[in-house]
Amino acid sequence: MIMNGAPLSRPVDCEGQLSVWGTINSTDSVNAQVAGRYIPGISLNQKLGPGSSADFYLSLNAFADSRFNYNNGSREATETTDLTLHRIYARLAWPRIELRIGLQRINFGSAILMRPLMWFDVLDPRDPQQYSRGVYAALGRWYFYNNANLWLWGLYGNDETKGWEIFPSIKEKAEFGGRVQYPFYPGEIAFSYHYREMNLSRSPLPGVPMSTGKGRERKYAFDMRWDIEIGLWTEIVIAEQDSDRFSFRWQRFINLGADYTLAIGNGLGLIGEYLEIGEPETPLGSTHPQQFYALSISYSLGIADEIKGIFYHDVSRGDFYRYISLSHTLDNWRFILNGFWNPAENALIYNSEGMLVGRGLQLTLTFNH
Repeated sequence: MIMNGAPLSRPVDCEGQLSVWGTINSTDSVNAQVAGRYIPGISLNQKLGPGSSADFYLSLNAFADSRFNYNNGSREATETTDLTLHRIYARLAWPRIELRIGLQRINFGSAILMRPLMWFDVLDPRDPQQYSRGVYAALGRWYFYNNANLWLWGLYGNDETKGWEIFPSIKEKAEFGGRVQYPFYPGEIAFSYHYREMNLSRSPLPGVPMSTGKGRERKYAFDMRWDIEIGLWTEIVIAEQDSDRFSFRWQRFINLGADYTLAIGNGLGLIGEYLEIGEPETPLGSTHPQQFYALSISYSLGIADEIKGIFYHDVSRGDFYRYISLSHTLDNWRFILNGFWNPAENALIYNSEGMLVGRGLQLTLTFNH
């Protein structure tokens, strides 16, 4: 890149994503939303030597939201505007080592529709923007010659719930953990661990009573993926809560999944997952778990068009969640029209700004530059 006629010694790249969307749904009342989000970003890269480099990335999240509720002839309107950091981190990379510190996204695991290993984000597979908050963390990754890799992380300064958390972490307390991934023909296996201290005085979930004090949580995970004729995976997480605040000490998540593309037309993509969440008396004890099934079906109508359906079944409640989208891509533009038919109360952890409830339609326009 050249600025004022002189080449830059540190290449600079600017990018951005602008999204606007409108949603209307019907539950006990009729609700409408008009919203927009702009995420501008800038990255700098400097080569340090053969195979090594230094990077810096900064992006902002500018968000505006207007919602309207129509009930028995009355109209209620609320407006929200916000400007926050989206990502800011520095990265050092060598041929087999990567170090990254700052506000970043950390995710891993093979599950797609229902992720027990969703420890540090809340990413809804139905969200056209695939938006998720980041975490303030230091992350190190080491890559070995046999394709094994080791992750180590430490988090600090995070006071919002992440993933499946009921209570957020204590902002002034450090969290830490790690992960080992190892090749296991014809795929890989991995073990993960995370420790944190919880703030029991606040929770974003409705109906959760508050208390004073703190609690400790330790998470242990095993996951595996095999790619044979079809893709197969499992994620198993056992969480230990060390606090009298909880009615249970152990919580267990088990996910089984598979994906396959049928040779029909341009290819019919299928993803299926099963998830159960239980609270056994011991880590391997029996329980009466919550059970969920999920199915994703996608089909390419051409180079620029795709139709997708994502469906969830909550066995315990007897609820069904239905989502169908039609997308069209034109250069840097993407248009997505989706319809949904869901329960009036969302029992899934994904909230998508709280609008994918009841029956409704959503139109999203996204421009990337």
